[in-house]
Amino acid sequence: MNHSVETAAGPEVVGRKKRLSNMELLRIVAMLMVVAIHMCYYSFGSPTRAEVLQFSPFAMGRMAVQSFTVVCVDVFVLLSGYFGIRASWKRLVGLVFQVLLLTMSAGLYYVWTDPDGSSYPYDRWLIDAFSLGGWFVRAYVLLYVISPVLNAFVRSATPRQLYRITLALLLLVILWGWRFRVEFSGGYSVAFFVVLYLLGRCVRLYPLRLFRLRWQIDMLVYVMCSLLTVVMCVLGFCFRMYWAQAPSYVSPFTIAASVALLLCFSKISFYSRWINWIAASSFAVYLLHACTPFLSVTMKPLVVGFWEPDAVGLFVVRCVAFALGLFAACVLIDQVRLALWRGLSGRIWTEKAPSGSATWAGSVEKK
Repeated sequence: MNHSVETAAGPEVVGRKKRLSNMELLRIVAMLMVVAIHMCYYSFGSPTRAEVLQFSPFAMGRMAVQSFTVVCVDVFVLLSGYFGIRASWKRLVGLVFQVLLLTMSAGLYYVWTDPDGSSYPYDRWLIDAFSLGGWFVRAYVLLYVISPVLNAFVRSATPRQLYRITLALLLLVILWGWRFRVEFSGGYSVAFFVVLYLLGRCVRLYPLRLFRLRWQIDMLVYVMCSLLTVVMCVLGFCFRMYWAQAPSYVSPFTIAASVALLLCFSKISFYSRWINWIAASSFAVYLLHACTPFLSVTMKPLVVGFWEPDAVGLFVVRCVAFALGLFAACVLIDQVRLALWRGLSGRIWTEKAPSGSATWAGSVEKK
């Protein structure tokens, strides 16, 4: 029996059987997509209408990066729904410990690089740190807290009821969140996370025949949806339509691409101890690099400095090297947090965890 425990930081195995690495690789890919989005749009901003009308290669490239990587957040939450969160106080405390420790660590780096606080006020940074970081962390913590209610609903509902309610919520998200942009905060909210969580449960517990196609078909769906997002974005800019917001978490193309990518990786079976080890610290990559001081003080000027109009290939190489180096550095830093938490949790929770228990944001595969 294999209990694969899902967490935002990466699942762990409880039991004798090795945990497969397909979903762990997807977790790593999703986090690299987060880094790519921040490098692209946070550093250079959204393309202007004038750039799009001129079909500027730089603008087209930025839209392509956004369109192919915007699935990152949806994939992360779908993974939690796919495995199903099993909440506990120990895991919740572990989550808060991870967020506070790593956010404060990133803040110390900021104090070292900008001692005057001229780029980002210290009081604002402290407020961000003690309010559990950015929007994603707060939304995920809320999802974690209400997950027992969601799980109870999933257990009590029939497959037909679960699909009907999930599809109805998806329709609301697409209409009010993407088309009219009046609710769901463009996907930056726990309400949208709840919908994605239920969708992930549907995919895992009651897979439709459509979900059982070959993984190559799933990858093709992901690519086609991403290309459609690019086309819609260009048309939206040209004709001043809402399609310009196509690279959105609540876009139907983004949601479809995210599900397709999840299905694709779920059908690839392999094991790698290194992949699993790296994936366990994937959430730390977000916490350490996505804080505003790092994005504004360090990453933005560095990435902007990479750009040379006459050396696009070199620019791409520099960006890839920076992203991989940043990812590796964050994973190594997180080893300190893991060691501290093992020692601290061992003192607080002295009772031996039962077989099948999860880590702080855990979820267990269906037997």
